[in-house]
Amino acid sequence: MACSNKTKKAEIEVQFNWIFILIVGGLILFFFVSIIQHQGRASEQKLSVQLSSEFDLIFTGQSVAAGTTNIISIPKTQIMFDCDSYIVGSAGKSLGNSIVFSPKMIEGNSLISWTLSWNVPFKVVNFIYLTVPENKYYFVGWTEDEFQQIFNSTYPMPGNMNIQIVPALQDVGTLQHQNNPRVRFIVKSGAATLVPPASFDADSLGSRLTALEIPAEKPEDLYGKIYLKFFKWGAASFEADNIDTSQKTSQKTANSFPSLGREAALGAIFTDDLELYSCNMREKAEKRFGLVKRIYQQRASYIAENLPKCINYLSSGFFDALGGPIEDPDAFFAAIASLEAANRNTDRESCPSLY
Repeated sequence: MACSNKTKKAEIEVQFNWIFILIVGGLILFFFVSIIQHQGRASEQKLSVQLSSEFDLIFTGQSVAAGTTNIISIPKTQIMFDCDSYIVGSAGKSLGNSIVFSPKMIEGNSLISWTLSWNVPFKVVNFIYLTVPENKYYFVGWTEDEFQQIFNSTYPMPGNMNIQIVPALQDVGTLQHQNNPRVRFIVKSGAATLVPPASFDADSLGSRLTALEIPAEKPEDLYGKIYLKFFKWGAASFEADNIDTSQKTSQKTANSFPSLGREAALGAIFTDDLELYSCNMREKAEKRFGLVKRIYQQRASYIAENLPKCINYLSSGFFDALGGPIEDPDAFFAAIASLEAANRNTDRESCPSLY
């Protein structure tokens, strides 16, 4: 009997020891997991602060310096953009009044930033364009000379952009996918019927495969003469990237937006989402235009009152015809031409300029 009791006592002690080991082991594992998670959060916060500092330099510096291109080394991580902010990991930061044209998601080791001034005809704001060298841009339907005249005049696109000219739509079938994280086709016509070669594995690319139709035959077409049409990859073909147009009479179709100059059209090339592009143009660019226009109107009225000899050349009425650029682009650019002519007249009459 005594031997049996000792055996049972030993078995209980062994079981207790195992339970103790499991509890202590679990606590140790929990401790190390907590440290790893804390380090992960700290690393993410450090990365967010680092990228925020880089972006602050871009958005504040390039907001006043048009025509600049910068290549910036960044830690490889996903950066999400919307109209008002960008997100790194779980940390977000406001873009403020900056107008940034970029893919919805950026991922790479270096960032291309480019800035152009939107003048209609006076300077309204600087547009900031972002992409990465790994993203691929195919321009389909234009020769090299046509591409240069329409898209690459005055301030050429950054040399680090991954651009390829494809002169004819049928030539798309000869392309070979280069494992680019995002692919965007910019075509003169026929975006809805464009079929990427099998090597692209379009279904795997999914939302990272997009198209933009720009029916421009000459540079002048970009100034209120055409509509930009956005497409995204669907089940087996490119489908219209539609947004609600019930309150947007300027959009002829749910996937279109008027071309408001070369700088604005270039923004559509960098932005692979119509809703994001429309927000930048409608909620930021157009509102900024209205503000700057009112300042010039008030300036013209003040000068005309104090310089009677210039009253016929500095009337604020010259600005009245400049309505909303998005709602009536044809009338808008016609009014710009009239304002430019009036501005030249002020020089001939030795009067202050209108803008």
